[in-house]
Formats: sequence, structure tokens, C-alpha cells
Amino acid sequence: MTPFSLQPTLLRQSTLGKAGNYFLNEYEALRGYLEDGRFEIDNILVENDIRPTAVGRKRWLFIGHPNAGWRSAVIYSVRISARRRCLNPQTYLTDVLARRPSIKITQIHELLPGNWKPEMASP
Repeated sequence: MTPFSLQPTLLRQSTLGKAGNYFLNEYEALRGYLEDGRFEIDNILVENDIRPTAVGRKRWLFIGHPNAGWRSAVIYSVRISARRRCLNPQTYLTDVLARRPSIKITQIHELLPGNWKPEMASP
């Protein structure tokens, strides 16, 4: 019996019918979760990461420059990405900003949090 064969037997507005419709609407996402272990079942880790930003949003409403909000979002995204990969965000950003002027555009992917390796000190 497939999940889709249950649909005709359930009343649409019943509690079970609503649950069945929800399941059928989310079926592809659930299959992706079950087939690929990298997917999270919920987004609680992301919610915990963005909570400080959400709490401070009213305080930062008048941040100054029109592009400041976008820039803040980029900085927070990079910071959270580094932290999720168990990198110290300050160490990561300090190294990336120091190396950025001398790196070629074709090497920029090396500075992303998932690919970053700290530069070894010269002897």
C-alpha cells in the first residue's frame, strides 16, 4: 500500500484527513530526509543561530546606511557558517580578511568556511 492510496478513503476536513494531506504534501521532502543523512528533520539549529539577530531587530531598525542591513546579514551568515563548522569565527574572519587582498578570484572558494584551512605561519 502506498501513501497515495490512503487519500481517497479519508475525509478531507477530518483531523486524520488533514494529517494525511499534510503528509502527502511533504512526502518528497520526507523522502529526501530519509535518503540523505545530511538533511536535518527540523531547523532548530538555524533558529537558535538567528535568535540573537531576531531579538535585536528592533534595536537595529535604524542601523544608519540603507546597505547596512544587507551587509549585516552577510556578516551574520558567514559567522554562523563558520561556527556551524566548529571554527572560531574571529580566527576565521581575521585570517580571511588578511588573505583576501592577495588571493586570486579563482581561489576565492578556498576561503569559504567549508573549505578554509588556516594559513601556516612562515618560518
